Amino acid sequence: MKKPKQQNLPIVPKKTGRERHRDRLRLMAAQVKAVLAELPHAADLHGELEETLLVLQYLEAEHDLLTAQLVRICRHRNASLEQAEDLSSRLAALLYGTFGRDRLRELGLPVCGGKRGPRPRPSGIAPQVN
Repeated sequence: MKKPKQQNLPIVPKKTGRERHRDRLRLMAAQVKAVLAELPHAADLHGELEETLLVLQYLEAEHDLLTAQLVRICRHRNASLEQAEDLSSRLAALLYGTFGRDRLRELGLPVCGGKRGPRPRPSGIAPQVN
């Protein structure tokens, strides 16, 4: 039996609680506007609500812009950190090749690894003679 073919539906992100609350406020303002002629005493409150919703819309747009800017800055910072680590590693290798381990220690630079002595041979195996 064949499986039914899936449709490529667009992915719609779920709304957050704040977005649902904002939508409820916008819906209320729109519904009250329809019956505002019957409620003249509510006109001032409705006007304030409309103004506040416009301010909220502006602040959300500003928030989105700042979030995008923060993401861009974080990516740039991470790329710069990776480049600095690469350059530091290359510079350390150049200094090590030029001056050697002892001179690097005198300069106070970190030196990886240590002197390796002769490796102990397992017992019962004779050393090879060339």
